[in-house]
Amino acid sequence: MDKLFFFVTSSDAWKNTRNFHENFFCDNNGFLYGILVALVVAIFLAICFYFGLANNKRDNAMANIPVWLAFLAGTAILVFLCANYVLIGKSNTLNPKSIFYNYSFYKANTEYVVKQTSGNPNEQLVTKLNSDKQAIDTELNRGKDVRYLFSIGCAVYGLLFFYLLSIAIKGFTYQGVSIPHLWPHKN
Repeated sequence: MDKLFFFVTSSDAWKNTRNFHENFFCDNNGFLYGILVALVVAIFLAICFYFGLANNKRDNAMANIPVWLAFLAGTAILVFLCANYVLIGKSNTLNPKSIFYNYSFYKANTEYVVKQTSGNPNEQLVTKLNSDKQAIDTELNRGKDVRYLFSIGCAVYGLLFFYLLSIAIKGFTYQGVSIPHLWPHKN
């Protein structure tokens, strides 16, 4: 999964605090959840467009490219917001039972520090882990670290999934067979 997010894994933030990032994105499946969010949102909106708007036998007013583009943009926006606010999360000072904290990078970082320091390690390690965690939290709160790289990457995958799903399901509709383009159907 980390190969799909090469732009995140090649960032300076990833290199500087690799253990925290690998813990969340690889060990706790942050990358996988990003791809799944992109896929689920794309499936939902593609089905809404093709079977909700472009499947009416009598009226084709909503089965057009501008509406399809609006659904495509909606996919990117929804995936970006989910990746940014749910997977990366909001500030760790919020309610710990909130969805914006419960599945977030903040919570994974806190759990990583607790896990690494629970075996009574040396004080130097505890200090380093806590300072690295605090630095990541501060950068995330300022919109840096890998926050936007990951969120934009998930949005791009959402766009790709929506387009591929459009190609796959458009032939099963009455009015949407030529949206976004006629290929691969000739009719």
